[in-house]
Amino acid sequence: MIFFAAKTKLSWVFGIGLLSHFIVYLLSIVFNKVHFSEFLPLMLSALKVYAIPGAFVFSIKLFEKGNRKVKSSIFWIIFLVSVLWNCILLYDPVLLFFKKVQVEDVQEYQRTIAEYSSFLIGGFLSYFFSASER
Repeated sequence: MIFFAAKTKLSWVFGIGLLSHFIVYLLSIVFNKVHFSEFLPLMLSALKVYAIPGAFVFSIKLFEKGNRKVKSSIFWIIFLVSVLWNCILLYDPVLLFFKKVQVEDVQEYQRTIAEYSSFLIGGFLSYFFSASER
């Protein structure tokens, strides 16, 4: 697989994940599930979680030039792990929309996810971006 296509797909995964948080929080406000004043703390909490993987993906997207090849099997493993990580992050915000949890619970959930999983997803991404076919 061409590296440009791989990094573009990973950029989309994390971009859509962060955008999904924004949309869920916005819908929660529109449908009176949370108060507007809670929107900014929720988005800041989501941005903190996406800081590490976002830094990896978007810095490589912006600064890595070249058309090297990456192993397709490695890419698909990283891709699936990234999608799974984003789905796990969206679990509590979706519950917030359905009024199953409180705002503080969502922030604590995201803080916990960031604390325990960001280094794992960062490790996967750094391995992927440093691995290439020779």
